[in-house]
Amino acid sequence: KGIGGCSSETVSDTMKLLIASELLVAVGTPAPFIVGPNTNINVKIQVEDRNYLTDLSYYLVSPDDSTVILKEAYNPLSYCNWGEQADLDFTRFPEPADTLDLCPGGGGYINLSGIFKATGDWAGLHGQDPANGIWKIVLKDGADFIYKAGPDDGQITYASIEFTDTNIDG
Repeated sequence: KGIGGCSSETVSDTMKLLIASELLVAVGTPAPFIVGPNTNINVKIQVEDRNYLTDLSYYLVSPDDSTVILKEAYNPLSYCNWGEQADLDFTRFPEPADTLDLCPGGGGYINLSGIFKATGDWAGLHGQDPANGIWKIVLKDGADFIYKAGPDDGQITYASIEFTDTNIDG
């Protein structure tokens, strides 16, 4: 739930989240280690059956609420991509050449996929232990708070966060 831009009206948004019946968590060896400048972080997200990909924003949030902006939506009023699926991999190393373009080629019906660098700074996560606390991948639907027309459809079908200490593994 949230508060709309210029009003006190409460609006809500929903997205179906499919979660496996068993959640497996693994931390590499040696464990624990602390996130630092040589820690690779991989965030993978798959979205399906979405009406618009343009208005979704993607974030990684640490246990102390430090947030890395993976990609923020363009102006939610500019629907330039009516693609229905996204298969995204945001990684720190090796640093990809570019960030995610939500409207490649000017837009149309384009599904998004690939390996991208985050638009935010990973350094805000330094000093944290990937094995402790609740790490979150957050998706925000930007247009629903403007139009108040109800949620767009869609499903998060896969999400993962992977940490690799490159000081130890190479």
